[in-house]
Amino acid sequence: MKVIYPDKINSISASDEDSDYPVSNLYSKHTTDVWKSTGQYATLICQVNSGSNAFALFNTNAEIIGIQFLTVNGSTTPEIIWASGNDWFSEIQWGQIYIPSEANNGTMEASNIIWEDDARVFSNAQWDQDHETSIRANYLVNPLTVWINYGLQSIPIDLTLYLEAPVGEVVQVGAIRAGYAYSFNDIRPGVTESRTSTSIINDLSYGYIYINNAIQNIKNFECKLDITRNSDFYTLLHNIIVQAKGEPLAWYLAESLSTEYWVVLGYIPSGGFSGSHLFPLDSEVSLSIVEAI
Repeated sequence: MKVIYPDKINSISASDEDSDYPVSNLYSKHTTDVWKSTGQYATLICQVNSGSNAFALFNTNAEIIGIQFLTVNGSTTPEIIWASGNDWFSEIQWGQIYIPSEANNGTMEASNIIWEDDARVFSNAQWDQDHETSIRANYLVNPLTVWINYGLQSIPIDLTLYLEAPVGEVVQVGAIRAGYAYSFNDIRPGVTESRTSTSIINDLSYGYIYINNAIQNIKNFECKLDITRNSDFYTLLHNIIVQAKGEPLAWYLAESLSTEYWVVLGYIPSGGFSGSHLFPLDSEVSLSIVEAI
């Protein structure tokens, strides 16, 4: 399990915006307060302060998302800064010091990149030729959540997202969070997941039923996890939950599972966190998370 705290985004700018859905909506605490572009293609630039190692994107209709990291000084020759290994997604590996130049059926030429040829997570992934340090991937889920891990950055960075919506639609995004992602054990099997509808249903006196349908179905998670007490338990309690003071946070509840179902922007309701110190060094945590739509 990972949780981003604090959010280190300093500013967000967009290539364009619908005046009814401005980019300022992305500072909202609710994913349904969306930013919308005026066309099928759009770009978002997030200035992220030092100390970040992950970002999450919520409630977007983008089918293709290109991701680019730049040093905040605006260098025209950006350095590639993702960490070596497979933090990008579990099916992809890459080298740290090279800038990719061209793609060949999902495998980078020469020694520019180490690319594991498995598309179970990134279907149709390919490098964008116009932006050498961005990666493009086609997703089928709509609305989409995205979680990306990268190497811990000791300097501020510009995180640029190149977004493409389906034909006939304009790009929209509900929320972005970027910052330091604390890492804990994944939630245990047996999690309870439910939906709370915001529809209004009333029985009327003359026998009819009044229904006011609403599109919101709020995710609710009830889960448990086992963590080390002296480090992880008190880090989660004091450094994150107490400090956040009810602020919605970006959660990745189970890294071994698909992001669109287990990444949520959510808050912990009153009484939603408790711990049982059942073992000499470890604790069992009960955690409730409610989606912030």
